[in-house]
Amino acid sequence: EIRHLEASVQTVDGELEGFRRSSAARELEHGLRHRAAEASLKELQDELSGLRRRQAEVVAAKREADTEVAESQRKAKEVELALGNGIETRRVAMHDELGRLEAELSQELEVCGKLEQALEQERRNGPEMVRQA
Repeated sequence: EIRHLEASVQTVDGELEGFRRSSAARELEHGLRHRAAEASLKELQDELSGLRRRQAEVVAAKREADTEVAESQRKAKEVELALGNGIETRRVAMHDELGRLEAELSQELEVCGKLEQALEQERRNGPEMVRQA
């Protein structure tokens, strides 16, 4: 019975040693996995940090682009308004000039008509004046 107990103790010792080795192997494997997970976590945190910086840069660039677009649209409206006002001013000035030129033409035509009448009168009276002289 002592042998049997000694054999049982040896078996239990062997199993215990096996458990210890298995536990040490699992601890080692767990440690390796833990370090690998920490390294992965560090890489992912660095990547996330880089992505956040890039996002901030993109947001700032978009904000700047939006500001430039708004400024360009404002300037375009100002130019459009100025051109519209300039065109309207020129149209009014040209209309006034046209009226002035039409009035001047009318006066010139009236003067020409009177001169033609006077010339015709001179032609008719010319031979008679020559006879009287």
